[in-house]
Amino acid sequence: MKVNPVLQLLTIAVSVLLVACGTPEERADAYLEEARSQYEDGDLVKAKLSVRNCLQLEPRNSRARYLYAQILEVEQDVRGVLANLQVAIDEDPDYLDARVK
Repeated sequence: MKVNPVLQLLTIAVSVLLVACGTPEERADAYLEEARSQYEDGDLVKAKLSVRNCLQLEPRNSRARYLYAQILEVEQDVRGVLANLQVAIDEDPDYLDARVK
């Protein structure tokens, strides 16, 4: 699927603006949303970078750990998947998606 370069540049610019201001939690949320969008678009390299940026701000973010586990699963990194799922479950025992996976 081809993405319009202007739209992609606009998305990056808005993301940078959102990340540049706000609390660490808001910045982490912005990175996580960006990572989800990139993952859904199939851009694993950018999604991995964005989720790592989120984890820099919030290392125990269960949603980010779960997304990171999904990315690592595609890359066939079983140990990484299990480690990130364990952190997600430890942080939020009621996170059903992480527990099921």
